[in-house]
Amino acid sequence: MARLDARWAFWPAAEDPFHELLDEVIDRGPEDDDPVSEPLIEYATGLMTTARTQMLQRLDALPPSDRNHRARARAVRLFEDAMSGDRAPAELRGEIARD
Repeated sequence: MARLDARWAFWPAAEDPFHELLDEVIDRGPEDDDPVSEPLIEYATGLMTTARTQMLQRLDALPPSDRNHRARARAVRLFEDAMSGDRAPAELRGEIARD
């Protein structure tokens, strides 16, 4: 299981995009009615792409077998469901969160 854990690579990869998000929100400033939503959706999309890529890279390292192919399919399905389901943050679904 440890070889499938992508956290050690994911969070460092999220650092620069996070700083870019902060810079963009600051640049938009308080004059913009909603300086956060659009940059946050772009950031969430980037994080989701990074997470999907890292997950697939780790799953690709599994030796070919029927069991591993089923595990890969299940992992991809669970990831996609988690990222697009009702419980996922609105920004991951490409929506603006409402109060």
